[in-house]
Amino acid sequence: MSAADVPAVPDAATYTLLVRTLCYARQGELALTYYEDMKARGIRPDRILYNTLISGLSRDETLHDRVMTLYG
Repeated sequence: MSAADVPAVPDAATYTLLVRTLCYARQGELALTYYEDMKARGIRPDRILYNTLISGLSRDETLHDRVMTLYG
């Protein structure tokens, strides 16, 4: 069995990198979609992910209200 045959399972670090990249690309809505997917899969967000989301989304005024949902 080769590494290509083993399915990749994302972890918190994978999601953090993905969310960070999307935030820098001004794709905040998509970043939030992946954040929600992460939670739905039972992967617990850590403070690094939260900091990444808050920092990235705070630059986008249209998403300001969505940032507040992270605390709820």
